[in-house]
Amino acid sequence: VLGAREARRRWVCACGAPPACTGCGATPYHYHAQCQEVQPLRARWLAWLQGGREAYKGLERRAAREATAQQAALREASARHAELAQDEEWKAANCRLCPRCRSAVEKINGCNTIVCGQNAHGGNRQPGCGHRFSWKDAKPYEPTAGRAPKISPAGQLTLARRGAVSGRGVRHLFAQCGLCGSGDKCILGPRFRCIHCFNFSCCMKCEPRLAGEHEEGHVFEIMFEDEIDWGKIDIVLPRGIRARIKRRRSTPAVGAAGVEVGVASSSTGGGGGAPSGAASSTAGPPQLGSAGARKRRAGGDEEDDTGLEGLLRGQKRGKYVLELPDGAG
Repeated sequence: VLGAREARRRWVCACGAPPACTGCGATPYHYHAQCQEVQPLRARWLAWLQGGREAYKGLERRAAREATAQQAALREASARHAELAQDEEWKAANCRLCPRCRSAVEKINGCNTIVCGQNAHGGNRQPGCGHRFSWKDAKPYEPTAGRAPKISPAGQLTLARRGAVSGRGVRHLFAQCGLCGSGDKCILGPRFRCIHCFNFSCCMKCEPRLAGEHEEGHVFEIMFEDEIDWGKIDIVLPRGIRARIKRRRSTPAVGAAGVEVGVASSSTGGGGGAPSGAASSTAGPPQLGSAGARKRRAGGDEEDDTGLEGLLRGQKRGKYVLELPDGAG
């Protein structure tokens, strides 16, 4: 019997029965979950096995399709703009403006007398007002093509989220897959941790093998975020590191930096392959632990920025500043 303030323990009987929890009496013992969390985790694991896996893969495919469509739209728009810019550059070098209708007029050869819409001595009629003027006095053509078009902010959010949707790209530091070994590296992507084993986790690729290669009846916690609470670690993340907005746990602890940051997969370098841009948001609202975790909309609703990736650009008033991709916020 435990006292009111005594922590739960793992009880092993000499009869050989599975170890039990002294707090709730459940067997087998649950190392990685509080007594009140076991049943919700079991229900979530069962839902995963009964269709959640397929739904997750469908979500992943949908995110990939959306990102691919946005990238294709950007490439097509950029190609059209490049053609327009090239045409505008040619006009600026070879054309001048009609003083009356402002149409672009090209001088092919001959004297400086120009008639808008036709040759100076007749013939070769084209759209124009017919105004006669001097080529030397006409104003030069100025290019009208502006900067290359960019994906809309909504589209940029789609691209920014893709790397971390439902755990994609999340690096679970110091955790390796118990089946494949993760290539002697930490698990990348969703992590499945057995709550009954002292130290056993599985990667997304090997998760279907658990039914035949792990203890029957064990419950796995599905982890889309790494378990490290960066707010409790006395570490200041360097500038240029790639980071992602993560959802806070139910009882977050804010550390010296004032935020909880989910470090993305390229967590050791200065941003190789990481998104770059000009939009920045300040990290550390109380609900979620990173850059601009929730924003207030005009109507008062809260917008969840969980999953956005960017580069850390230092700290401001004790909070990290996360630079998001172009136009993302």
